[in-house]
Amino acid sequence: MYALVDRKDAKQDASLPPPSSSSPPSTTKRVLLVLLLVTVGLTASLVLVRFMRSDSFHHVVLWLQTHETLGAVLYVCCFTLFVVLCFPSTAFELLAGYVFGFSLGLVLATTGKLVGSVLSFVIGRHVCRRQVHVYMSQGHPALRGFQSLLRKRQILVVFLTRVAFFPIALKNYGLSVLDVTFPVYFAAAVLTGLPFSAIWVYSGHAVENVATLLASPSTSGHGTEMIVLVVGAGSALLLLGVVGIYTRKYVLEMAQEEEEEEEEEEEEAVEKEALSGATV
Repeated sequence: MYALVDRKDAKQDASLPPPSSSSPPSTTKRVLLVLLLVTVGLTASLVLVRFMRSDSFHHVVLWLQTHETLGAVLYVCCFTLFVVLCFPSTAFELLAGYVFGFSLGLVLATTGKLVGSVLSFVIGRHVCRRQVHVYMSQGHPALRGFQSLLRKRQILVVFLTRVAFFPIALKNYGLSVLDVTFPVYFAAAVLTGLPFSAIWVYSGHAVENVATLLASPSTSGHGTEMIVLVVGAGSALLLLGVVGIYTRKYVLEMAQEEEEEEEEEEEEAVEKEALSGATV
């Protein structure tokens, strides 16, 4: 129904010789892209850290905490917009815990992320499906294997894709152009998004608590509290990273195996057609 790769185009592509995997221009482009992303990431991190140490950031936090209702609505709207625009959601989830505390921050972060994900899915499927189709097929060739997997194990693949460390564009817009039903996508977005948001919001709340402890006069119990907060947040983030990385690896391996099996089946079908034509 929403197949990413047309069967006729796939057969034509299969008849062409495979491109060289060790192409120097391709390798150079990948290295340059990685360096560019690292540079942008480091620059953004430095700007963010500098902003967090400024008086402007503290004024923003104080305003959000003072006007809690209006600040919560503004936060959810901004978070939703950033998810639709495919910006990483981690910073907003950390901010929720830092500003609103764990309980309210978790509710707001989960709401903003879920609404943004659902809007992205709807936009990708019903508003600009053709553009998303072209971009995803060019930028994420593994989606062809995903499409084959979805025909067999839709729920498992969708849940694993949401858990794995994939770009947010792939998790939302990429799944929107595949054979994924909305109930399955919505359930995966809720059930996988909540634990991730809880970890990041808790980490942001831990940072706020550590900052409070550092600013207050030292007592005998503060050192223990700081150790518990740092170890707890660090362990949660480590677990999150391990799960995300290994899930991504597992999903990509499944997609690659499925794509290879599909290509073998297509080759066998072509050979059978050729043999039947020769016998006739």
